[in-house]
Amino acid sequence: MSVILTNSLRKPISCCVYVTGSTKVVFFPPNTTSKLQPLDQGIIRSFKVFYRKELVKKVVDSIDKKQKVKPFNMLDSMRMADRAWMNVTQKKIKNCFEKACFSSVES
Repeated sequence: MSVILTNSLRKPISCCVYVTGSTKVVFFPPNTTSKLQPLDQGIIRSFKVFYRKELVKKVVDSIDKKQKVKPFNMLDSMRMADRAWMNVTQKKIKNCFEKACFSSVES
């Protein structure tokens, strides 16, 4: 088992510290978190783009129907988030994991 710590200590420690025979703790230098986390490599950005598209679509549809734009409730937001997440492709997720150096991602 490996434990990966980023930005966790004020002073960097050497690259690896073996805690037990089966557990390895790896310390990464500061400011590497965004390069190592797959969600930071584009998954969040894609989700936000699709969510905003859903939000704009909802407003434009109301305007086109000449209706007053209804306030959004939690259920509306969850439905839009669901549709937005369904638009983030498996290929996009796989590419983001590979970009973050997770080389053994299965299709």
